[in-house]
Amino acid sequence: MQFCKRISVFFLFIALLTACATSKTMTVAATASLLEDVAKASYKQSDLLLIRRGMPAYLMLIDGMVEALPDNKRLLISAAQLYASYASAFIQDEDKAYATALYAKAKSYALSALDQNGFKNPASRPFDDFEIGLHDLTKEDVPYIFWAASCWGSWISLNQGSMEAMAELPRVELLMKTVLKLGWKIFNGPDLLCRLLR
Repeated sequence: MQFCKRISVFFLFIALLTACATSKTMTVAATASLLEDVAKASYKQSDLLLIRRGMPAYLMLIDGMVEALPDNKRLLISAAQLYASYASAFIQDEDKAYATALYAKAKSYALSALDQNGFKNPASRPFDDFEIGLHDLTKEDVPYIFWAASCWGSWISLNQGSMEAMAELPRVELLMKTVLKLGWKIFNGPDLLCRLLR
């Protein structure tokens, strides 16, 4: 009888943990959707000082959300966009070392998003397989391809003294060419693509 009570308590405890985990996942997923709206609003914000002061807290928040939902490709791509945008708009001209660290994080998030979207191991798969795999991608994949290439290319541009970083450039060029081929535009897409392909 005592054994049965202990088993019941154990299963009740497991059920509560599962419910908490599900609740946490739902909360983070809902907040992720809200953060996408906040990101869109920030693009329209004309007060750059407000954005600059607020962005670090926002980046810490999204890091925590990625920690909670590391396989959420929409959350990963949002994190990549935010880190890259912050580095580009406010840091790159003032502190190249810090900008490099920010772009490295953006690159990591963007490549994880591309991986979660179905293009597996973009940084480590054999180059021939990488090139062949790009032919299977469609217009729906373009946001993930674009941000992976953009973040990766920005990181490489600040690491031009590294042979290892420069060796990754052909992958970025192929990603950008794929974006152009699939015909998708974002912000000043064509101009940015041309700059990254130089």
